[in-house]
Amino acid sequence: MQLTDEFKKPYTEKTYKTFPAGVYSFVVEAAKLHTSKKGNISIEVQLSFVKDNDFSDKITVFDYLTANPAWKFRSFLRAVGLEALENEPTVEPYRLIKTSGIAKIRLDKSDEYAERNTVQNYKAKSTAKPEAAVKIEATKTPAEAAAAQKVFITEAQRSEAKPSGLGEVETEGKDDDIPF
Repeated sequence: MQLTDEFKKPYTEKTYKTFPAGVYSFVVEAAKLHTSKKGNISIEVQLSFVKDNDFSDKITVFDYLTANPAWKFRSFLRAVGLEALENEPTVEPYRLIKTSGIAKIRLDKSDEYAERNTVQNYKAKSTAKPEAAVKIEATKTPAEAAAAQKVFITEAQRSEAKPSGLGEVETEGKDDDIPF
């Protein structure tokens, strides 16, 4: 194997972008079954956190949801508005993808590893105004992607998270063009 010009540069360890400890909005980008080294099964979720709804400023955090202890998994389901899944015998990872919520993250430091963010706990969605979880759908153009990003946070979540500066999303008078 021939080495590239990158190998001529001085070696520096890779560092990951982190946020200060705090409460941030997130969306579940991916979810899959995961087996630990000890053989425990969990659902690995890839969460994208954003600061003040600025989508150019985001980080990725992986979290592992297990049935034992159940408190973190249950708080996650409440945070994304899927608490009804607690009554089902199994939870399929695909059902968690593209859901959104709010979580408190911390900054972990270690002598062995670089700084990284981890989820400390999830914040349950408000039950005062029940709303469907806003989902970012696959889009084809940059304009559609930008429009989808603007509705990342539900109204209930906006009041709980830091002020975003986003305007209201206009929905009146727009009908779905879904053929049935």
